[in-house]
Amino acid sequence: YYFDMHLTERLNRFNKEHKSKNDSELRYLSLLKYQDRLIGNLVSFLKKKLLFDNSFIVIVGDHGEGLGEREGFVGHGVNVYEELIKVPLLISSPLIDKFKMVKDQVRTIDIAPTIMSLFKIKSPKQFIGKSLIDFNGNLEFVKEDFAVTYCNPVVGTRIDSLSSLSKFSVRRYPYKLIKNKPGSYEFYDLENDPNEKKDLYLREKNSETLKPFLDQIRLHQL
Repeated sequence: YYFDMHLTERLNRFNKEHKSKNDSELRYLSLLKYQDRLIGNLVSFLKKKLLFDNSFIVIVGDHGEGLGEREGFVGHGVNVYEELIKVPLLISSPLIDKFKMVKDQVRTIDIAPTIMSLFKIKSPKQFIGKSLIDFNGNLEFVKEDFAVTYCNPVVGTRIDSLSSLSKFSVRRYPYKLIKNKPGSYEFYDLENDPNEKKDLYLREKNSETLKPFLDQIRLHQL
């Protein structure tokens, strides 16, 4: 586990005079560059020991980072906007012949089924995620599945169930629904508004476009 990306300066995170968005970006990019070098060292070691070609590697971020986009906030864990929930996912395996960048939405819950598929193991029924790769190493894009994300910004609060959490998002590109407790909603068109600045909920609240997202909220009892 590479913890270095958590070293982004978060003390006095709301002190706008001390930090600008650009300052936060520079710090974060510096840490990212260092992180990249560490991963490069690992890959170089595996190649030097002639282990890389038989190694299965998954690299994934556990969350994104706010860098001052919203009222100067720098950090994570307080909302479910794109900058906090979009993470990198890299998979390297001898079963994957060619490099391919996937732009379709995938989910972290798809990682475990993908690993099992690469080892030709059938996923148990209780897995919610779906494999992104079949038993032959071919990519299978999960385009239509909803991605549900949730967070609890009240630090130290005991989480007894999903319904006790404070913020949720249901995402299926290009649309995304956010539910904030006790019941307010936000709805965004990510294709035309990738920074989530124009809330469309009031305009779309009775539309067929929004309905399947609300159904997901009910399905997960959020």
